Amino acid sequence: MEEDRLFIVFLAVAVVVLPARGLAGRLRMPDAIVLVLLGMAAGFVPALPAVVVPPEVVLLGFLPSGTPWR
Repeated sequence: MEEDRLFIVFLAVAVVVLPARGLAGRLRMPDAIVLVLLGMAAGFVPALPAVVVPPEVVLLGFLPSGTPWR
């Protein structure tokens, strides 16, 4: 059941990110700025459930790509 919810969240994020990148191009703004603003707006919607990311995902998925190898 939890895997289904996680899949739906990732699918919803993908559906929002792709048009947001197009909107950023039209507004001539960096993609990251538009995505951060959309994320902040989504944080204020009370109907959205809280998404908890396990620490293992952050340590294995995000942290190595953000550290330099040299």
